[in-house]
Amino acid sequence: MTVEPKPRFKIDSLSDVEMVLNRLSRRMHKTMSSVMPPIPMSWIIDKPAESGFLCSSFFPCSGTIKRLACRVSKLGDKKPKLRLEFLNDVKGEYQIISLTGETTISTPNIEVFELDQLVVYIDNIEVSNIALGILFAPDRKYADVETHLISTIERIADEGIRDANNSVV
Repeated sequence: MTVEPKPRFKIDSLSDVEMVLNRLSRRMHKTMSSVMPPIPMSWIIDKPAESGFLCSSFFPCSGTIKRLACRVSKLGDKKPKLRLEFLNDVKGEYQIISLTGETTISTPNIEVFELDQLVVYIDNIEVSNIALGILFAPDRKYADVETHLISTIERIADEGIRDANNSVV
């Protein structure tokens, strides 16, 4: 003897479909989360120091340097290299980045530890007008995650659209 499984519900009319959809909609997520993007950090340096020192920074939390961009408007004949030193109470590490032209973009993905100090040097002190920028992504445990009801986000978006339409002359 075989037993046929009974359906959990029977759909005979449109009202039955509506009831099923209402039950499913209650189970759907009604919130939305947003996460903080990487933090841009930048320096403008007229000329490096005699030691080649360009700049320094301090990281209060661990994370990753995702992107580095450097523009040198007066490059000179020799293509310089940047030396990024990461110093803390336990150890010091460094990474060399070769500048390939007046503008160099690199994605080094350098791990940074909490309380690291970054010190940047250049090996050619004849260069000038240096712009240096990095994108630092803090570890997720430091990110502010905000949860909002989707209805609130929709209301804010509707208000923004309404305000934009009212301001058009």
